[in-house]
Amino acid sequence: MPSINFVATPTCAKFMKSDAYGRLIAGPVGSGKTTACVIEMLRRSILQGKAKDGYRYTRHAIVRQTLKQLKDTVLKDAQNWLQGISQWRVSEGVLHVEFDDVRSEWVFIPLENAEDQARLLSMQLTGAWLSEAIEMDLDVLGPLSGRLGRYPSGAQGTPTWHGWIADTNFPQEMSPWQVYMENPPADIQIFKQPGGLSPEAENLNWLLQDENTIKLPLDHPVRLAKGRKYYERFVEQYGEGSDWVQRYVYAVYGDDPSGAAVFKNTFRSDFHIVSDTMLIPGYPLLIGQDFGRNPWSLICQMDHLGRLLVHEEMQRLGIPCFPAPTNDIEPRLRAVETLLGRQTNGGPSLMISRAGCPHLCRAMSGGYRFTKKKTGALRTVPDKDDKEGFSHVADDLQYVALCVTGGIVPDIQRRLRPRPKKRAAVSAAGWT
Repeated sequence: MPSINFVATPTCAKFMKSDAYGRLIAGPVGSGKTTACVIEMLRRSILQGKAKDGYRYTRHAIVRQTLKQLKDTVLKDAQNWLQGISQWRVSEGVLHVEFDDVRSEWVFIPLENAEDQARLLSMQLTGAWLSEAIEMDLDVLGPLSGRLGRYPSGAQGTPTWHGWIADTNFPQEMSPWQVYMENPPADIQIFKQPGGLSPEAENLNWLLQDENTIKLPLDHPVRLAKGRKYYERFVEQYGEGSDWVQRYVYAVYGDDPSGAAVFKNTFRSDFHIVSDTMLIPGYPLLIGQDFGRNPWSLICQMDHLGRLLVHEEMQRLGIPCFPAPTNDIEPRLRAVETLLGRQTNGGPSLMISRAGCPHLCRAMSGGYRFTKKKTGALRTVPDKDDKEGFSHVADDLQYVALCVTGGIVPDIQRRLRPRPKKRAAVSAAGWT
C-alpha cells in the first residue's frame, strides 16, 4: 500500500473520531471537508472486520446531485488520494478500492432523476457519503438509512460500522437543512468549521501555496497568510456583504446567491417577524389562497390600527372565496412593499408569526427570489418553480396585502356586520 500522508484539521479530526450514526461537517469552501470524507471512508473500510476468507468487505454509496459534480470533484479527489490502490470502472460507476485484505466498493450515484434515486434505494450498503448535502432534498436521509448496515452479510461477515457522513457549505437561512443542523436527532452530530477569514480558519496550510511557502513549517505566519489570500480574493470578487461570501467564505447561514430576494430592500426579519400573533375577536379573518399544484392558505387579520397580522399558514382549507382584485404581479408586489415600508406607532405594519408561519418566514427571508438568466441578469418575475413552494405562500400574502392596501377590508367588515332585526309591527287591537 502506498503511503498516505493526511493530517486532519481540528474540526475534521473531531468529525472523524465520532461514532455517531450520522455526521455532517459544514464549513467554507476549501476547508478540507471533501478530503476528510475520502479518508474517513477509507479508514472505515480498513477497520471492517475480516470475513471467513480473510478479506474485509465494505460497500459505500457516494451521493451528489449530478453525475458531473461527482466526477469533477469527488471522484478526482478520491483518485488523487487513493493512487495505486483504487480502480475506476466506468461501466459500473464504481471505484474499487483494493489493497492487502481490503475489498471496498465505492458506488457513485447522482440524484438527477427517479431512476437514480431508485437505484440508491435498492442497494445493500455499509455506509454512505452525501457530498454537498444541501444540494439534495433533506428527505433522502430517511429512505437512505434503510439501506445502510446491510452489507456485508452471509459468508462475508457483518458490518463492523455502518452509518452516513456528509459534507456541505452552509445552507440557506431558515431552510430545512438549517433547521436540521440546529436541531439534529439524537444519533446525529453536526460539526461546524470556522469561517475562512476567522483567526481559527482551517486548512490554510494547503491553500494557494507555491514552491517556496509549501516548504515552510506548518502554521508558519507566511504560509498561513498565503492560504488566507484564497478567501480574501473571494471577498474582493463578490463583495464583503454578498450572499455568496456570507455562506461560502464566512460560513454562516444566508440567502441563496444564485438570485436576489424579492423583498431584500424592505423586509427585515428582526422587525417584521414576531414570535407569535393573537387572534382578535370580532375582526374578520382575511385568508389568502393560492391554487397551484400545492395549494396554500394564509390566515390573517387587520387590526384597529391598520396593521396586517399574519397568523398561520396551512394547506387545503376548503373555504369558499372570491378572486383577488388583480392577478398582475406588479401591483401584488407593490402592496406587500407598501406594508413593509410602513410603520404603525413605531412598529411594523406587517407582523408575521414565526410560530404559525415558518414557511412564509423562510420565503420572506430570501427563499422567494428573482432567479438569474443565463446572461447573469435577474428575471423580472419571481421564481414560480422553487421546490420549497415559497412562491405559493408568498402569493397568498400578496393577495391579502392587496385587500389591506386597497381599502377593501372595511367593505368586508360592513358586509359581515350583523344587521339589526326589524321588530314586528304591534297591532292596535292588542291594546286595551
